Amino acid sequence: MSLEDRFEIESPIHIGQVASAYPAMIIGENIKVLLKVIHPQWAQDEELVERFEREGETIASIRHPNVVKVLEFGRVDDVPYMALEWVEGGTLADRLTDGPLPQNSLHKIAKEILTGLKAVHETGMVHRDLKPDNILIGTDGHVRLADFSLAGFSGRSKMTEHGAVLGSPAYMAPELLDSEPASPSSDLYSVGIILLEALTGSNPYQSFDPMISLGLIRRIDPPILSGRKNINVHLANLVDALLTRPAERRLQSADNALSILAGEESLSCADKSPQIGSHEHLPDKRIRSPYLLYVLIAITGIALIFIPWILRKNTPEENNVVQDEAQNGMFIDSADVSGLIPVKDSTEIVSPIDTSIIPDVSDSAIQFAAKNDIKPEPSVPDKQVSKIVQNGYIAFIVRPWARVFLEDKELGITPLGRVELSPGVHDMILENGSFPPYSRSLKVDAGEVDTIEIDLTQEFSRLEVSAVPWGYLWIDSDSIGLLPRTDPVWINPGMHDLRITHPAFSSWRDSINVYSGESYGFKIDLKSGTMVAK
Repeated sequence: MSLEDRFEIESPIHIGQVASAYPAMIIGENIKVLLKVIHPQWAQDEELVERFEREGETIASIRHPNVVKVLEFGRVDDVPYMALEWVEGGTLADRLTDGPLPQNSLHKIAKEILTGLKAVHETGMVHRDLKPDNILIGTDGHVRLADFSLAGFSGRSKMTEHGAVLGSPAYMAPELLDSEPASPSSDLYSVGIILLEALTGSNPYQSFDPMISLGLIRRIDPPILSGRKNINVHLANLVDALLTRPAERRLQSADNALSILAGEESLSCADKSPQIGSHEHLPDKRIRSPYLLYVLIAITGIALIFIPWILRKNTPEENNVVQDEAQNGMFIDSADVSGLIPVKDSTEIVSPIDTSIIPDVSDSAIQFAAKNDIKPEPSVPDKQVSKIVQNGYIAFIVRPWARVFLEDKELGITPLGRVELSPGVHDMILENGSFPPYSRSLKVDAGEVDTIEIDLTQEFSRLEVSAVPWGYLWIDSDSIGLLPRTDPVWINPGMHDLRITHPAFSSWRDSINVYSGESYGFKIDLKSGTMVAK
């Protein structure tokens, strides 16, 4: 029996790292489900499949109102699948598109998230991928935790697998970046980021580039909400407690988090310091902080008044003379020195050199001293000048655009004006997400100016592929994505292996030979297994 014999499968509504989700109907039972199917590249991983099935069995046994129900799971034609209850409504992510949530509603949502998470953790499992997209809010208003495709048992690290980062970086606990084992505490950190986003309308670690998100998590501490007048004190204390950076000082259980949310005084966590939400310290911080600020302002003002007087009192007599004469206009900008002349019938010389502090010095001595004080501007050494002259210059023009790297150092995004480079051969790489990386060597000649013009559309082959009814495209064992797609696929010239998979049909596979600058189009009917050139 195939999945198609058991379910009427629609187009996918979510494509994850490990599995994809499809709306489906159980044939003959008129029951709508969310069908999760592991991607083909993971279906051959026996350890992962075993975990998937064991976790499906565990989740199915939870039967908690705040955890989505698993109706059945197993394998069909060696394809692991899981059928979950269909929840009418939307996700927390859908609600956050309109900005922060009302805090009375968020209080209820937070309570149900933590209650469901408590039930998951009591089985020994951790969710590992909590984010607004995985929190369902039904039409009945109740929360259900969903998408356990990355779930695992506490103490087993799966943060990196087959060279990929598992999880959603913007919601990931800091310790997971260092391959520490996932734990209930790391799930609670993710809840903290979710609530922070729901309260403020933004996630400080969100970025279109997952690697940027990971970098932000390492460099930036989460904001502190306790004490903000516009945020409910219990929600603020909860978020601060959940986002404590060292995992060992963070809340260790959902029970602790529920206690803070309810406003209870005691915390059952490793560290009861104010920074993780201790109520007995918070009033003092709110009362003392303004007065401390006023005292600091007063001290600063007094210092600004008395420091100049103290400095003037301790200034040597010689400096006082210099300061007095500077105030009388005796010291002027060096640009006006050429206009200085002795005053007629007077021994006083109007000069930057004060004769009153050099007694019995003749005019000639003063002129000699002044002459020797004039220091010529330092000249650029000949060696340095020759080095500048010997460099070469290259301008980069790439169509449509690209990031330019030389010796793994990024120069910028094209078009780039003249870039100064040392003479010799340089390794260049061009990166544009729609194309494979393009690399070549550049020869820079001393004193020469050159322009590099590259059209990526002429360096690679354009491929348009469609599948009926739909499917996943693979090229040389690399997952390209879901078909149909609106944009073409650019590939390197040469021979390539094409494969299209679908959970209800046999895989289609063929080889093609393509040339640079050429376009190719294919339409594959998965039902009949035929290909037609477009």
